[in-house]
Amino acid sequence: MGLPAELEIVVKDLWALRLQLLKSKTDAISDEDTVFSSQPQSEMETEDKHERVGRKWKSPLEPDQLRKTIHNLSLFYTHHFALVFPPLNVPLLLYKQIRNLSLPIKLYHPFDGITRHVRSLADSASLKIDWATWVDVQSSHNVHATGEAHLERGSEINVTERDVMNMTGEQLDDYMDWYERTFVDEPRVEEKARGLPKQLLDMFPTGRTDGSSPTPYNFNQMAAEEQETIEKRLNFVIGKLHLRKVVSDESEDLVGVHADSTRIGSFYKRYRKIEDLTPHAIAFHEAVAEAIGVRVETLVLAVAQVERKLVKWREAKVKADKEENPSSNNA
Repeated sequence: MGLPAELEIVVKDLWALRLQLLKSKTDAISDEDTVFSSQPQSEMETEDKHERVGRKWKSPLEPDQLRKTIHNLSLFYTHHFALVFPPLNVPLLLYKQIRNLSLPIKLYHPFDGITRHVRSLADSASLKIDWATWVDVQSSHNVHATGEAHLERGSEINVTERDVMNMTGEQLDDYMDWYERTFVDEPRVEEKARGLPKQLLDMFPTGRTDGSSPTPYNFNQMAAEEQETIEKRLNFVIGKLHLRKVVSDESEDLVGVHADSTRIGSFYKRYRKIEDLTPHAIAFHEAVAEAIGVRVETLVLAVAQVERKLVKWREAKVKADKEENPSSNNA
């Protein structure tokens, strides 16, 4: 299955439950059909049904479909089998996503290019990211056909026609092995499967023609190599961070700079649609959207909704503070 052993057990058990329910429904439909027809379904009709089901579950998920599919599956198992799924460990997942995106923790990163300053170097926003460097790092590590001997795990789904032309023999073998595991219906290679002539199937053989076996997955090694790559990318981006100018409150008074004019958070721009994004903002949103499995449009909409909630929360807090300390308002 291409999964770690512990996950294979979980997936098999979940499929067993689903197939058990599907079998019950199929038996009920078959019993109902016998009332109206004395002619049994042909073998070809039965296999056609199986083929349609197989296509449904083997088709690759488009952005947004992954989230919806997982949500629907959780509802399905909860409703039919009373399974309780534990809540996500959100802080840990966010930390992992931030590291995978080569972003330093606790870094404020606007895309507008406005020069802002901080009151001291102890400010968590005293460092700013070099977005041009970040984009280059992301692009260089997202090359589908890498210069390595084998394809990077997880990159197969993003392979394009141009990538194929530049692949080595080992990389082509890796890609075809992955494609066969993911999309090729095994019964098609059987002698009488689907009624297709064996001579036709022999013209399009599956498996390696030289008789060699696919490179087995070594998940521990892959995980270690992946973490090493993430660490290198993150360290490179951190090495290109820039210090913001420190301007104390006293200095602001001397030069006549307004206290909030160039502070972090000032002139914050909220994006409503993709067309509003700057080039660096587009690259950032695309990387995040790909990492979490949603469309860029969905991500921009979600961020805008969160921002509106934050604005309402801040307005409510300011109002509550004024009502709690009315004397300070008259000072």
